[in-house]
Order: sequence, then C-alpha cells, then structure tokens
Amino acid sequence: MGWWPASARDRARGQPARLHAPEALESRQALSVSSGVLPGAAFEPAWLGTATSTALRGETLPMASPGPTGFTPAQIRRAYGLDQISFGGTPADGRGTTIAIVTAYDSPNIEADLATFNATFGLPAPPSFRKVNHNGGTVLPAYLPSWSTEACLDVQWAHAIAPGASILLVEAKSNATADMLAAVKYARSAPGVVAVSMSWGQAEYAGETAHDVTFTTPAGHPPVSFFAASGDWGAPGIYPAMSPNVVAIGGTSLKLGQGGVAIESAWGRSGGGVSAYEARPLYQAGVVTQTTKKRATPDVALVSDPATGLAVCDSKANGTRTPWVAYGGTSIAAPQWAGIAAIVAQGRALRGAGPLDGRKELLPALYSLPAADFRDVVSGTSNGKPRLTAGPGYDLVTGRGTPVAEALVRDLVAWGSAAAPTAPAAPTSLSVAVTSSTATLTWGGVSGASGYRLYETTGGALTPIASYDAATTSATLTGLAPRSSHTWRLEAWNSVGSAAATVQGTLAAGVTTPTGITIKVASATTIDLSWQGVGGAKSYTVFLWTGRAARKAAGVKAPTTAARIAGLTPGSTIRVAVRAEDSQGSATSEWITFTMPG
Repeated sequence: MGWWPASARDRARGQPARLHAPEALESRQALSVSSGVLPGAAFEPAWLGTATSTALRGETLPMASPGPTGFTPAQIRRAYGLDQISFGGTPADGRGTTIAIVTAYDSPNIEADLATFNATFGLPAPPSFRKVNHNGGTVLPAYLPSWSTEACLDVQWAHAIAPGASILLVEAKSNATADMLAAVKYARSAPGVVAVSMSWGQAEYAGETAHDVTFTTPAGHPPVSFFAASGDWGAPGIYPAMSPNVVAIGGTSLKLGQGGVAIESAWGRSGGGVSAYEARPLYQAGVVTQTTKKRATPDVALVSDPATGLAVCDSKANGTRTPWVAYGGTSIAAPQWAGIAAIVAQGRALRGAGPLDGRKELLPALYSLPAADFRDVVSGTSNGKPRLTAGPGYDLVTGRGTPVAEALVRDLVAWGSAAAPTAPAAPTSLSVAVTSSTATLTWGGVSGASGYRLYETTGGALTPIASYDAATTSATLTGLAPRSSHTWRLEAWNSVGSAAATVQGTLAAGVTTPTGITIKVASATTIDLSWQGVGGAKSYTVFLWTGRAARKAAGVKAPTTAARIAGLTPGSTIRVAVRAEDSQGSATSEWITFTMPG
C-alpha cells in the first residue's frame, strides 16, 4: 500500500499516516481488465515512516534526524538468529548470488545512501551494485520521492541481511502495471539473480491470474524466488502478494528480549486474507484451515511496525543534512526475506545444489518444514476488513510466523536432497477405546506425513477437532456424553496432499459395575468390605440392607476400594452392595448376602 510518512504532529496526535499532495498515488480500488492489460492501473509502494525511534528507548524523535533511528542491521540479524549461521566457517552472507529489487521511478542518490548506510553500520559494500531501467537500459526514469524512499529501504535492508550478495536495482519508468511487470521480467532474467523483491502492490482485480506467470523462473535461467509485501492495511490482501507464485510477507511488531532475541506480536496493519480470484495452491493444503478453495496470505512475516521502525538513509527525499528516517511496513520485510533466500542459495551452492524455485520448491518447503523453523506469532489483531487475529499455527496476519534462521536456513539448504515428497498414505490401524466420557484414538504412524488432523463427521460435514505433529500416534478426547455415538476422521498430510481413515465409536453408559466384593469379619459387630477398582470411578458408596431398609453405610473416594461397617447385630443376616460413581453417572453391584457370627 502506498503511504507517505506522517508528520511529527500527526504522530503526536495518534493520527494515521496520510497521503500528501501533490505526490499522492493512484487509487487502491479494484481495477478492471481489458485484454489482459490494466489501462491506467498502477502499483503502489508499501512503506510507512514514523516519528518514533525504537520503543525500547522510549523516546520520541523527529521524522528526519541527523543520525539513524530505529533498529539497526545488527539488532535485526541477532533478533532472528542470522548472526548464528555460517557454512563450514564461511560467513552466511549471500555471497555468489544476486538480489533483484524492483521499484518504479529513479532514486538518484541510492548508491551514495547505501555507502552511508554501510559506513554507519560497519557493513561492506556489495560485490556489485547495478541500477537499470525496466528494460535493462541505462536511461533512467524520473524521480518521485515516495518511490525513491522505497528503493532506499529495499536496497539497504536486503543488503543488511545478505551483505555478500550483489544488488540489481530495476527501476520501472512508472508505476503502471505494464511497466512494473516488464521490470519484473527483466529482473528474473538477469544473470545470477536468485531472488526478486517487490515491495509494492494494488487491490486484487479480475484477470490478475493471467499475470501470475510473470512470477516464475524463465526458461534456461537458474531457479528464482519472488517476494512481495502483503500490504499495510490488513485485510483484504493485495496483488502480487496474492499470486500463488509469490512468497507473501506479512508484518510483526518487534521488541528485543534478553540477549537481543525477538519478542513479536502481529502488526496491526499486516496485510493478508483470502484471495477473491486465486485458487488455493496445493502447498497450503493441510496447513491453511481458513479456506479450502482460495489462496491465503501471508505465507511468512518479519518486523514491519513503523512505531519501532528500521533505520533508512535517503538523502534525496529527506535532505543531506537529515537523511535518516525510521521506516516500517511489510515493504521493509519483503527485501529481508529476499536476503534470507540469497543466504539459502549460497549454502545450497556449497553443497552442489541450485537455488530454490519459488513456486515449485520454496513455497512448498515453507509449508512443510517443521514448526520449529518458525517463531509462531500467536497474539495481535489486524485492523482491516474483516479484522483478522493471529493465533497458534498458520494465521492470516503472520502466516506461519517469522524465521528461526538457524533451523530454517539449514532445512532449506538441505531441501530436495532426498526424493521428491509424495502424498502420505491414510493412517493405518486406526482404532478407538471408549469410556463413558472419553475416547482414545490410536493409529500407526504414516511415513512422509508432516502431521495429522482430526475431524468429527456429522451429517457429511467435517468439524475440525485438533491437529498433531508427525510423531503423535494417539489422542484422547474428553468431556464426551455417555452413550453418544461419533464418527472420527483422521487425516495424514504433507505439502503434496493428504489421505484419511475413519473410525466410529459409541461411549459407554458410565462407570462399570464393581466386582470382586469380599467380606472379612473384624469382630462380632464389625466387617471389612473390599472390592476391585473400576476404571474412571471418582468415588464409591457402600449400601447395607438389614431386613427392613437399605441405607448408606460408608462412602470413600477413589482409588480407595475398602470400607469398614460397624454396629452390626451378632448372628444377623445382612446384605451389602457397592456403587461406583463418576461425573456422568453410576453403576451398582448386586446384593451380597452375609451372616454375622453368632
């Protein structure tokens, strides 16, 4: 989404950032399609500026300040564990790869600003930096402040994550759809490019699926992955992040915990939701439960909240005296994920493998890798329409979460070293054991399954109950009604597909009847009663019949299975019974007749 930084006065009053004339960008409304072209349609940059430095410092700074504000590259690399990675002693910095940044219009001071950024934070210059137009030529487009800033933050933060990667900046002559897509086509075809970062988008539109092919690896080129900002106004999501060929990047709010580790919640403006036009890709099956028919975004997330912001140098838009501003938005998260992809490509090259293809490899991998590869963001709500809330597992605000870089990079570097994954078989030996209030399902583990999902079938409809990891082979359901009948469906799944088995069960009436009752004489007037314990029983009651009426003679709590009855008449004939009880009901034994010694 295209937004200009709020003024310090707006921020102090708690007002949202505003578009400022005359540079306001075109409307975000859905656009019609004619012959596959969007007349007058335009993409918008996705970034937000802030007047506030990192919340950890608790101080307010002006929008433009003499020195950097916001998080630094070292803080972000530490927060996500990127500083903990190396390849056999070789720094994991993306060396040997190229990241392509696609923007619109020219950023005249981009190289000088990158040099300032590097000098300030102790980063090396990239092995190569090249700036071209959308056809790869040297005649550059006009300058526009918002897009200049977009280019600065994209380039600087892709470089911050992967300082050993070369940078290719492709500047479209305008933000019209045709020009932007032409820039992407050039970027994906350039030598050495392993990742294309696109921090821009527009509202979804009918016919967008015809443009999805733009975000694929061209014939004869090594694999390329595409990354796009998911938007900065919550739901609905934007395109091209909604393309199933693109890794959609959502946003988080970040605080630094002890040792600089990340503590995150969902950013309130993180874009996402369910597509109106794109079909759900197979790689989302079994993970995304919010929809079964359409593409869901985002896929993953990273720090985006402008209230803390990341340091960006733009001397053209902000002036050479005060070039530093703290920026946020999913726009600043997308190039950082492109940097992670460059690091992965470096590691894969060291083991003789190629980069990951976005649609064919990276996206399926992101949905099938272990949960431990991601920091699951479970709190926070976006402010779009509808309002979406983060929660355990995949959600429409932060996707699978943010990277646990050491684990994620390791697994992506190894991805594809084994045989290509196939859909798992249905769970075998699925059985159920019931009591009056519980059902315990057991099954045989399924090779190749990423996990299991349990549903209850009622009238043909499936109701999700729970999900389990691949190591789990049993589950106990509690709080069920006695005598109720159920049909359960257990689905084994991975990124390729799923298969399911079903089992039926009817719960017992309640606890079972106590058995094994024995009576021992303690004295002429006293007996000791004992019995076998009943599974699930909470307590037991002993009843006594003396010929005239039955009465409660004793009560004990499980697991006690004995009671003493005193005050009996010598030589009398009595009868006793034991009742087992739980929260659902009870079951009573038959009467046992006994004659007291005379």
